[in-house]
Amino acid sequence: DATTIGTRSTAHQTILVKSGTYAGANTLSAPNITLIIQSGATISSTIIASGAHSSIRVGAGAKIQGLITLSGNGRSLTCENGAALSGVLLSGDSCYVNGGGRATVSNGGTTVEGIEVTGSFGTAVFMAAKTTGGGGSGLSAIRDIGTHTTFQGVMVLDGDDFGWDLSGNFTNLIDCRSLDSDSHGFVVL
Repeated sequence: DATTIGTRSTAHQTILVKSGTYAGANTLSAPNITLIIQSGATISSTIIASGAHSSIRVGAGAKIQGLITLSGNGRSLTCENGAALSGVLLSGDSCYVNGGGRATVSNGGTTVEGIEVTGSFGTAVFMAAKTTGGGGSGLSAIRDIGTHTTFQGVMVLDGDDFGWDLSGNFTNLIDCRSLDSDSHGFVVL
């Protein structure tokens, strides 16, 4: 049975998503909302965290089949190692993503980058990213056009274009790798 999380516009609440499939667009628009997605749950659409200091926690084995967007300031996404994501966009400032380990994979497929940063002071740590190699989409596994971005312990598994497209300003890479891509592993523009 499909259930929806929907738009949450009341501040200071915690939402627990247990096993099952949840459909429909999901927006955390009020401040200080925590969305906890347990192992065994599948979210079949997008999640947008736009409320100040909203956070998303994803259990190992949970699947998010739509883009996760952290917009605005101070949003976070924290995963247990082994979560399956379908693209993460850090469009706000001071957003933070922790995959919990490289068994957490953000796979943008042929529609979005695995991880994309467009805001300032974004951080992504301890996870893997990919897009579909040979998919003809021209998407990189990781695209950074933000400012003062930090990546630590992030590994590119495959990229349809570049593994790492680093066009932002002041990008900091710590213990990061690129295993495969259709073009170059690292491109710094």
